[in-house]
Amino acid sequence: MGNDADEVDFSEQLSKLHIPVALFAGRNAAAKIPSDISEETLKIYKESIPGLNVIEFQNSGHMIPDEEQQKYIEEIGLFLKKLV
Repeated sequence: MGNDADEVDFSEQLSKLHIPVALFAGRNAAAKIPSDISEETLKIYKESIPGLNVIEFQNSGHMIPDEEQQKYIEEIGLFLKKLV
């Protein structure tokens, strides 16, 4: 792809985010389309983004809305409720 998060270092800019951020991470490496976020990249996000809310989906890969639709909807609702 050329501009994947693992190839472009924008970690210094992450600390400038002063908005609520939810990161949905599929953790199932055996999924049809696995998530390609590395543990190293996830660690950088956690350390760099103030107040980052990481939501892990154990039964999903990259296609979280398709693979765990109900939990996805619930987590979006919970995140949005925190904003109001």
